[in-house]
Amino acid sequence: MKIRIITVCLILIIPYVFTPSAYADVLIELGVHTGKDEITLIDGSNAVIQSTKVGSLYSFSLGGTIDLTDNLETQLSFGIKSDANFGKDYEASWVRYPVNAILFYRKEKFRFGIGATAHLFPKYEVSSATVNASNTYEDAIGAILEFDYRINELAHLGLRYTDIDYVRESDGKSFDGSSVGLLIIFLI
Repeated sequence: MKIRIITVCLILIIPYVFTPSAYADVLIELGVHTGKDEITLIDGSNAVIQSTKVGSLYSFSLGGTIDLTDNLETQLSFGIKSDANFGKDYEASWVRYPVNAILFYRKEKFRFGIGATAHLFPKYEVSSATVNASNTYEDAIGAILEFDYRINELAHLGLRYTDIDYVRESDGKSFDGSSVGLLIIFLI
C-alpha cells in the first residue's frame, strides 16, 4: 500500500523537477460532485447500514500543469474525494484518493481535456455507539472529460465528467461511480 502512494507521488513530482518553471504551474483544485447511483454499506449479514451517492461529494487535489505547445497542456493531480455524513450519534464517510492525468487543448479563455483517473483505496465506513462497519473496494480506473473557462491567469472554472465503477471486495458487486462536478482551479 505504501509503495503505491510513493509511486504516485513520484509520478506527479518528477515531471515538474525537469520542466522549466516558465512552462509549469502548480495547481490547487476544489470540486463539488454529484453521482447518480447509490452505494451501500453492508455488515457481515449483508444488511444495509447506510447508503450515499457513489460519485459524490467534495474533492480537493494538488498537482500541476505543463505546457507542451501553445495550445496543448497536461495536468496531473493527486487528491481526496469524500462524502462525509455526520448525524447525532453516528459518522459515515465514503472516501477515495484520485490520481488524475488530463491532456488539454487550449483556445483563448477555454480549454477542453480528456484523461484518465485512478481512485485508490476506496472505503465506505460508519461509526456509531452501536455499529462500526466498513466496506473496502478495489482500486478503480476511469475516464475524465473536462471543460474549463479561464477566469483570469490564476483561476479556472471547470465542469468535469468522470466515468468510473467501483467493485466491493467482499462480494464483487459493482457500483457506477460516474459523476459530474463543478471545479475551481487555482494556479500558483
